[in-house]
Amino acid sequence: MPRFGRAITPAIGGGRLNGRFEIGVTIFFVLSAVLLTGRWLGSPDDVPANRPDLRKYFTSRAKRVLPAYWIVVTAAFLIHTADDPPPSGGGLQGWLRTISFTQTLQFGWIHPGLPQMWSMVVEVGFYLVLPLVGLGIWTITKGRLRPGPTLAIIIGFGLIGPVWTVLSHQEGLLPVVARLWPMAYFDWFAIGMLLAYGRKVGWRVNLAASWLIALVLFFLSTTTHVGPATLVPDDVDQALWKTTLYGLSAGAFVAPIALGTEVRWFRHPAMIWLGEVSYEFFLVHVLVMDWVMSLMGYQTFQGSMLAVAIVTTAIALPLSWLLRRITDVLTGRPGPESPWAAY
Repeated sequence: MPRFGRAITPAIGGGRLNGRFEIGVTIFFVLSAVLLTGRWLGSPDDVPANRPDLRKYFTSRAKRVLPAYWIVVTAAFLIHTADDPPPSGGGLQGWLRTISFTQTLQFGWIHPGLPQMWSMVVEVGFYLVLPLVGLGIWTITKGRLRPGPTLAIIIGFGLIGPVWTVLSHQEGLLPVVARLWPMAYFDWFAIGMLLAYGRKVGWRVNLAASWLIALVLFFLSTTTHVGPATLVPDDVDQALWKTTLYGLSAGAFVAPIALGTEVRWFRHPAMIWLGEVSYEFFLVHVLVMDWVMSLMGYQTFQGSMLAVAIVTTAIALPLSWLLRRITDVLTGRPGPESPWAAY
């Protein structure tokens, strides 16, 4: 998704606005935290809940994430073997780094066709850290939902994000690529965790007001004060403004759905189907987009973004459906019954 905004939009109007649609990654992080955190917060009544099963948690995450990811990564390495990728980004070592989610430890390790996978490194980092945060909450609350310690731990976890952003912008302290490591995005996940808490205790928000706030915050993120249309601005103040506005905007967008507001068109069969294949679409869309741009004769920063988006979607959706079916068979996962179960 970040590459989609940066690949072609400077050649058309609204480049800065289009470049900010990478906020879809932020929404994904917030939503994933909402979906995964609730079970770690305990029971809202006086009867303690059972502690989540760590083996079941990790098995579920592995079945959902790894097979499709490994298939697409392997396909990308087979497709781009002749493209002379950076020396440390290709070959067997590059493949091993990519399938193990370690390709963002150093520049040059991102393989062609897979630039969006930096966000999967972050997501998997959250999967690994969440049980530690959850067990910390569980140890203190004994399986009962307690506002004080629960909110304190979530907020403390979220503060790691801006602190890491500041540290990673200190010249010589950390490599520049550290700005893309999971710790830099813990504040976005913490927003989702707060919404999961709010769902437990019955928070409610007005859908129209919440989405208006999300829109205003999103437009604020397009100003020059927040820096250029790049993943992480070089200026630390701009980086902090960007991550804050993205996080709050994504949180305001997700909040009504996370807190139980009924949005009928989200329950439409077409939306449910798109939810089922959204992860697979994310995995394959850049490979497909690269091929579509080559087919159309476009170079980077050239051509029609709309045309590329339409053709890419038309090709990537059936591929996503096929990939989902294959991985469901391989893992024995039943088909989802709702958009929430699709995750």
